[in-house]
Parts: sequence; C-alpha cells; structure tokens
Amino acid sequence: LKPEHNFKSNILSANKAIISINNKYEEEVQHAITATGGGSDIEVCIMYGTTDEGSKFRSHWGLILQQAGKWELKTSRSAASRKCILFHHMGDGIEIGIGCIGCLRKRVMNVYAGEITEDRNLICFDFGKSKAAVGRFLGKESLGVNV
Repeated sequence: LKPEHNFKSNILSANKAIISINNKYEEEVQHAITATGGGSDIEVCIMYGTTDEGSKFRSHWGLILQQAGKWELKTSRSAASRKCILFHHMGDGIEIGIGCIGCLRKRVMNVYAGEITEDRNLICFDFGKSKAAVGRFLGKESLGVNV
C-alpha cells in the first residue's frame, strides 16, 4: 500500500473492523468486515509458473481464512456473506474478497492468467488457527505496516 491510498483501520471488537482506503479514483471507500464464528483456519496459497514464452518466472500468494461462522463484508454499494475471506497483494494495493474456499483458491491461481496458461501450479497449506483474525490481519500493526 502506498501512503496516498490513505489506509485507515478501526478495530471495533475482536470480530469487527472498519477499514477505509482510497480507490483508484481517489475516493475513500469504507469496508465493514465482521467475523461471525469463533475462529478461523488459516491457509496460505502459492501460485507459481513461467510465462507462455518460458522467459519469466511468476509467483503469487494469498492468505485464506475460513471462518467457523461466516465473513461479512459490507461497503456503501454492496454486502456479502461467505465462509472464507482472501487477502492478497495486487500491484501496489491489496485485494480483499470473500467466497467459498475453491473460488478463492482459483483467484490466487488465476492472477497471471493472461501470461501463464499452461505451466501454472497452486500449492495450499494449513497455517494454523486464529481466534482474533480481525485485529491481527486488519489492524495498524499488521496490514497498516504495509503502508
């Protein structure tokens, strides 16, 4: 994240946070993120491969947190509730998305879909559990450090 993204994090409780960031149009967008269950299983997914010409190695990774309950993500324009949430680095920003575990694994896998069509690999592995994922992953001491 760049300083001009104006990242702000407000941890309201162990299971709820509001983050705001400037989008690509320099408008501030707020995201209310709530975990409704008692904890999350953490999974790291790593995609790797070479471009179709075989000249460049590409890799990408994302964290998927699978809630015992659900993850709720609300903005002024939309709201959704799903079992898993994905955090992954995209250029100079971060994408946060919710969905089923298979869908989010595909998002990590397809980051370089335009460049890598055949030699793409995905490895996912368990990274433990967290009962305080909202504060640990969205707070100023974690995501905020990346500014």
